[in-house]
Order: sequence, then structure tokens, then C-alpha cells
Amino acid sequence: SASSLQWCSDLAMALGEVRRVLRPGGGFRAALFSEKTLQEFFESLKAGGGGRLVSVLSRLPSIREVRRALEEADFPDAAVFSEERLVVFRDLWSLLIWLKSLGANSLGRGAFLGRGVLKAAEEYYATRYAVEGGLRVTFEVIWIEGRK
Repeated sequence: SASSLQWCSDLAMALGEVRRVLRPGGGFRAALFSEKTLQEFFESLKAGGGGRLVSVLSRLPSIREVRRALEEADFPDAAVFSEERLVVFRDLWSLLIWLKSLGANSLGRGAFLGRGVLKAAEEYYATRYAVEGGLRVTFEVIWIEGRK
């Protein structure tokens, strides 16, 4: 699984299904984004007036929540670790275009923010997270390897 489990509303249930379909002795590997992912973007969006969406958009699991879900799904010995990666995007718009290309663009009708909010978010982002070449973006990836 690559970057899909983080969208499950009940991670323990999803991992329980993984366990159910594995053969005895079978294993699985997964990678998912965690709570630190896009933290600069969410902070900037909130500061720019888009706070009503931040709690919905930024709800990614912590490594603690992933470990708890693995235990509930009867994967107590699963290997779990995380790594943080910093990526530089030219500007906020480049980040948004990249996110849209990944499929992170189906938020529904009530999710429209408008150019004013995005412009304010971009200004906030640039004053706090500018680095050489653009804007810093944090991605935290949780890696899982488990066996039945």
C-alpha cells in the first residue's frame, strides 16, 4: 500500500482487513503520510483565513495512532518507523498543482477557499518558510511491515 491508508477513517478496521486477507505467514508493507506532512501549508492556510478546512484536510495519523491501530488489528510485532523529508516547491501554487496531480483535489463543493485566502496563505508561507529556491514543505512518511 502506498499512500492510501492515511485516508481511512478507521485505520484499525482497514488493517484488520489486511490481516484477514493475508495467507498464514503472509506479509504486507505500507507507506503513509503522517501528521507532520504539509504542516507549513496547513499553518499558512489557517493564518490566511482558511481555518474551517484545516481540521478536515490536515487529519493525518500520528505514528502513535498507527501503532495502536496495528495492535488492534492483531499486528503487534509489525515494524513501524518514520522519516521526515523536506521538499522545496517554487511557490504555493506549484505545491497546489502537484497535490492536485496526485488526486488530492476532490474536497467537495464546500471546500472552495478563493484566491484571497490562498494569496494570504502564500504571503504567510513565504515570510516563515522561504528557503533557497522556494518554499519548504515537510513530508513525514510512516513505513510499516507486518506479517500474519
